[in-house]
Amino acid sequence: MDTRTLILILAPIVLVNLILQIVAVVSIARKNLPWGQKWFWLPLLLVNLLGPIIYFVAGSNILDEKAAEYQETQGRNQ
Repeated sequence: MDTRTLILILAPIVLVNLILQIVAVVSIARKNLPWGQKWFWLPLLLVNLLGPIIYFVAGSNILDEKAAEYQETQGRNQ
């Protein structure tokens, strides 16, 4: 297998991985939580293609629940 064939095979995988990582970081940043509760997920996103997939399968729901709880406590404190 020559270098050009290898690049043609790996380029789409690398591109999909990069897109998933960017979308996951934006998703984490937009959650209404302090950064202290989000930091765990950022290093996980660096784990190739599995990190973003794990975040979207499990982490997004977890952060949504924490954001809802955080909003409730913020509403009660005001």
